[in-house]
Amino acid sequence: MAVMFSERSIVKLTPPTKIKALILLLILSITWTTAHGQDDKEKKFAFRTSKLPNYLRLPIEGEISTIDPGISLDTASVEITEQLFLGLTEFEYVDSKYKIVPELAESWTIHENGTVYRFKMRKDVYWVGGVSGERLSPVTSKDVVRAIQRNLSPDIDSPYSSVLFILKNAKALFSRKMKDFSKLGVHAIDDYTVEFILEHPAVYFPSLLALWIYRPLPVQIIEKYGKAWTSPEYIQTNGSYLLSDWKKRRRMTLKKNPHYYHADKVCIPEIQYIILPESFTAFDMYLKDKLDIIGGSYIRLPPKELEKNLKKISLKQDYSSCPMFAIYSYQFNTLRPPVNHPLVRKAISAAINRFLLVKFITKSGQTPANTLTPPSLLGKEDNYQSGDNLFDPDQAKLWLKEAGYPEGKGFPELILMHDISDTHALIASAIKVFLKHFLNIDLTIKSMDWYAYLKQIDNSDRLKVPHIIRFGWTTDYLDANNWLNDAFYYFQSLNNWSNEEYDRIVLQASKSTDLKKRRELFLKAEKVLIAHAPILPVFFESAQYFVKPRLEGWYHMPIGGQHICNWRLK
Repeated sequence: MAVMFSERSIVKLTPPTKIKALILLLILSITWTTAHGQDDKEKKFAFRTSKLPNYLRLPIEGEISTIDPGISLDTASVEITEQLFLGLTEFEYVDSKYKIVPELAESWTIHENGTVYRFKMRKDVYWVGGVSGERLSPVTSKDVVRAIQRNLSPDIDSPYSSVLFILKNAKALFSRKMKDFSKLGVHAIDDYTVEFILEHPAVYFPSLLALWIYRPLPVQIIEKYGKAWTSPEYIQTNGSYLLSDWKKRRRMTLKKNPHYYHADKVCIPEIQYIILPESFTAFDMYLKDKLDIIGGSYIRLPPKELEKNLKKISLKQDYSSCPMFAIYSYQFNTLRPPVNHPLVRKAISAAINRFLLVKFITKSGQTPANTLTPPSLLGKEDNYQSGDNLFDPDQAKLWLKEAGYPEGKGFPELILMHDISDTHALIASAIKVFLKHFLNIDLTIKSMDWYAYLKQIDNSDRLKVPHIIRFGWTTDYLDANNWLNDAFYYFQSLNNWSNEEYDRIVLQASKSTDLKKRRELFLKAEKVLIAHAPILPVFFESAQYFVKPRLEGWYHMPIGGQHICNWRLK
């Protein structure tokens, strides 16, 4: 993981007087954003002493958009699919390292110079009805094959379909250049053996199979009920939990799957995901003992509330800070003026002092981001002190002048949009201050609830999509390919930027089995991104949690959803 950066390199770039002025502006921004009734929450909360429920209570911010593994992408959806569906492989934290281990698979072998993988599957995994909990048919290799074929179909338009392109003929089938899905590089050798044929060697392929888009699905149920197949009365799952109830925009209830092959090791009988509009409400509920966890993947902690409550002895013992392979970033809509000009994008990025932002705004141990990929996955420990810092307000002014806007004169309306969140609002307000202070650019900030936000940024008329939109990324497997290939090509649907040199470099890195050469190529790809700036990296996240003492065996999983099947309640 990247380490925290020293303050000295910031001072070299910005005179002390500017720092003081900027900090003052930032403080005013924070005060303006959070003053609406939050400072009066200093009163002490008395924890309820009544008997606690025998189920886990977890917050979800905004909404659960889907629990269909074929179209899941956001953190909440991935969290739920982790509990409901098994992958051939999974990540586990073993001997202080994250390792890929078998889950639905028992073992695998590699053939043909790394282009063919064969997986032997467990024979004790079953499809289980949602509300009924009834054990149905066994999960077989055919379920894996049919799920991947379905998820690759252009009609599904999976937001994560590019992850399947490593399979033979997958990209051609997705683009409709081919129509015969029997030629896709995945086959059922027998009921419990599945074979994958790859376009080229990929040392990271077993890690891909932990992703939700590769997980087997009850395709016959999907074909029968269409989009309604994820309703509790229709859904069939195979994970450690099953879907019992789903009240949209309010609550989702999962219950222990009695037919899960390790059911005897699952100690928590029920999970209740409580959907909340914003983090202050969640923190209030945690203080009143109505939630068991807050933070990390379960709703962001409000920076001001985190700082304030860490001073309380009663809460300090609940606090944990964990490593996280995730970036907080924005995407430029490169089709919409004025950010269609690369110098404008570079100027905006260079005007943001990421160090001050994480020190005085987020205050939760984040690391300023100067690349899309976490430095540790690029073989670097500190990309800030090595001279890669993006913050350079003097250069930003020169770029803006060269783009035709000296001192910000004549600069048109610039819109930044984010989904509703107190933390997103704080960060956006700080960026507004930076742009005004250094470039004399007035930033308009807009926010929408999650569903409206997704609809807005997916508008087919890209000129109606805001200039800057918030969209981050959490790693799916520990390889730079997940960032510069998978993340980038998903972001491409948002920022509409492409580059032949970039594509060539990343493809070469993806095919290489030489670890040193791969890192050199990925670093080269990062330089192309910095030169054109279609993405605005802000910081690498850290997971800040408050966890009730009654929850035992808890640990943070930075890859995919949380492993609740390994936790216990006192």
